[in-house]
Amino acid sequence: MLEGLAPALPFHRRLGATNLWLFGPLVQRRLAAQPATDAALRTTIAATVIAGGDRDNVLPRRARAVVNLRVHPATRPRPPWPGCARWSPILW
Repeated sequence: MLEGLAPALPFHRRLGATNLWLFGPLVQRRLAAQPATDAALRTTIAATVIAGGDRDNVLPRRARAVVNLRVHPATRPRPPWPGCARWSPILW
């Protein structure tokens, strides 16, 4: 990812982005310090849509959630909880 961005970066950042074998830990620490780039370093999961009942203090018979799972390319995907593979066979 960083190698593709390197030509558009200033020299000092391009140096780090094109020599990750040397500056990898420093670049990773720098990316982890910002919330916007921190998610690029690991697998993330977020519930984006949650729908259920329409009354307060009453449990609905059915509920629905759309979960956005962004798997980091270096991670081997596996179900995060039992039964997940049954719902999303494409991911596993």
